[in-house]
Amino acid sequence: MKSPKAGQTVTIKSMGKKVLKKVKNVSLLGYNGKLKWKHTTDALEITIADILPFQTSIVFKIN
Repeated sequence: MKSPKAGQTVTIKSMGKKVLKKVKNVSLLGYNGKLKWKHTTDALEITIADILPFQTSIVFKIN
């Protein structure tokens, strides 16, 4: 799996509302800005920040 590029949307199908009932917040570890995200019935969709401070890997914190 490659690291997503800045501005790209990541879709995590295993975290849709069918499986994970409620998501309060999504953040990118090491990044202080806010991420755009949407929790749908089928997936959690996270839009990567326009400026990505990492090139090799990223870690999301999902509450």
